[in-house]
Amino acid sequence: MPACVSFANINFPGADEGDLILAVPTGSGGGVPTSNFDQFGGIILLGIPHPGEGHIKACNITAGAIDPPAQTWKALLIQG
Repeated sequence: MPACVSFANINFPGADEGDLILAVPTGSGGGVPTSNFDQFGGIILLGIPHPGEGHIKACNITAGAIDPPAQTWKALLIQG
């Protein structure tokens, strides 16, 4: 069973249940999306939409310890 922790709560005006939230790391914060799956493939981010906001959870799907570096993230709300 994956271990998940709350990662962030984000204000998303207009968000509602049934929408999709995509969170992407931007590497060193330079604004260019980079994948976290090359070194830290055991990390999955879940975006859970609620009215007006999104809850982001980080889940470790491995049995081992994962310690990714600090980085900037971008979140995209796709209304459905």
